[in-house]
Amino acid sequence: MINFDELLELWAPWRGTNAPPCQTVTLWSAGGCGIFISSDWGPAVPYPAIDHGDGTQNYGYRRLKDDLSRIRQIPEAENWPDLQRFLKVLNATASPVESVGCEKCFAPSEEQGAPPVVLGSYIDVIFTKAVLNDRPENLRAFDTV
Repeated sequence: MINFDELLELWAPWRGTNAPPCQTVTLWSAGGCGIFISSDWGPAVPYPAIDHGDGTQNYGYRRLKDDLSRIRQIPEAENWPDLQRFLKVLNATASPVESVGCEKCFAPSEEQGAPPVVLGSYIDVIFTKAVLNDRPENLRAFDTV
């Protein structure tokens, strides 16, 4: 497993990036887990809280970039100090990106020979400058951004 400081080192070459990648970049991958940089579209922001009616719930969007103390209000990050720390780094004033969603889930495993329960999680991240989130084929030259 990768620790947080190792992940920050892997992310270091991408910190100065000012455009989404043309292809997905794998920062780290092992044992069915992975951390990727992608230009895939995520949820529309802001999004409301939604009860899915099946026992699962989306808690809605909370902008963290302006106020890191809001991290305490993210139910998915509750009792998960590593996720809280990662959200602080992503949403720091000096960071070119910000988080727009995260999730953690526990689900029964359907794969034969696998552990009976699977833990899944993700964090959606966008560039803070909205123009940088356009698909690469739609971007103008960045020397004017």
